[in-house]
Amino acid sequence: MMTGTFDLYSSVLVFAHSGIGDTVMLLPLLRALREADPCLTIACTAHPQTAQILEMADLHVEVVPWPKNWRKEPIALLRGLRDIKTYRPEILIVPPGINPHLASWVARMSGSAERLAFLAEHGAFHFNVSSFHLKAFTHVFPRMDYAHKVDQFSCVLDFFGLPALIKKPTLRIEPDVIRLIRERLLAEARLCLLSEEVICTHFGCEPVNRARLWPLPRMVRALESVCKESGRRCLVLWGPNDVDLVHEAQWLARNEDWFVPLPWKATLKEVAGLLGMTKILVSNDCGIAHIAAAVGAKVVAIFGPTDPRFHGPYGRQSTVLYRKVSCGPCYPREHYFRCPYGRECLSGISENSVVDATVRLLNDDFPAGEHEISNGVFWASSPLTRPATLSSRTSPDYEDKA
Repeated sequence: MMTGTFDLYSSVLVFAHSGIGDTVMLLPLLRALREADPCLTIACTAHPQTAQILEMADLHVEVVPWPKNWRKEPIALLRGLRDIKTYRPEILIVPPGINPHLASWVARMSGSAERLAFLAEHGAFHFNVSSFHLKAFTHVFPRMDYAHKVDQFSCVLDFFGLPALIKKPTLRIEPDVIRLIRERLLAEARLCLLSEEVICTHFGCEPVNRARLWPLPRMVRALESVCKESGRRCLVLWGPNDVDLVHEAQWLARNEDWFVPLPWKATLKEVAGLLGMTKILVSNDCGIAHIAAAVGAKVVAIFGPTDPRFHGPYGRQSTVLYRKVSCGPCYPREHYFRCPYGRECLSGISENSVVDATVRLLNDDFPAGEHEISNGVFWASSPLTRPATLSSRTSPDYEDKA
């Protein structure tokens, strides 16, 4: 297909992984497609939780069901592939970072005239991409080393001859959601967001990604120092997979008044509303950090084995804290706990580094470029890199804030 023929197509399906962060990072691409053609039928795969993100984005995107547990349940995987085959989009877009085996199955089942994909993200996963995988697609974009995942979508827009303007992800919060959250927090946690200043945190992530977590005792001690220094309380967000971490953190915090676990299991809409009101989040590398960036909150995201250049929260007030190690990024998941280097990428990040970065962010003191906050530990605005090949493609509404 030649570029510049986007108007010949009426439907596009973007294959989203089941992750919250992955779905948030797709929003700039979905928004660019919607602005290019308001009448285009845009669909995105999602499970009920990530479908809330698409609803908050207000882009009129159809949801094609995709099972959250597809890795463990072959029947669920086959059901998801069947739904894609039934939808039959004219254009299929597979974003970076998707396992090539799964990507090729999706491409073959879709029956799409144009099937676009990216190679593995700068070699991090070391997937063995064979000709069998490549033949499933009509076009495969080359690697864009060290470009953020959001920025890489400009390739898709260029391919179709569209203005390659990448805007940061944004989510809209309903006023009724904010009002209900305030009332419920006051009633159940005796926390008034109108009169008290609060720091939000999130300890967990998906079980398969727990290798990304900074040691919980250090996180609790760092948050305690920040709260007592700034006179704030810490509101702990949690999901169904984080209950054990919250209980342990509550014990480590000695049930003191500064530590306030959210009293109920919040939906993603409620999480977005809380982050939009509190305006700051300290967390590990997780999907909640991307939601915080999308609602305009300040973010300190602690990165370990994954690459902050590619996966960092994308926003004007987003920052990442990471340690440079010769062996990373390694994306090891469950094998990471047998790391022969003692998990240096996370264990080498001190509590003082997190406290320093958070206090400075509270005072609107953003890092100018990449700042070495302690020995070998760096604090930087996210996204870290703005490649020259992408600088002209960035929307005027994105400004690097120093």
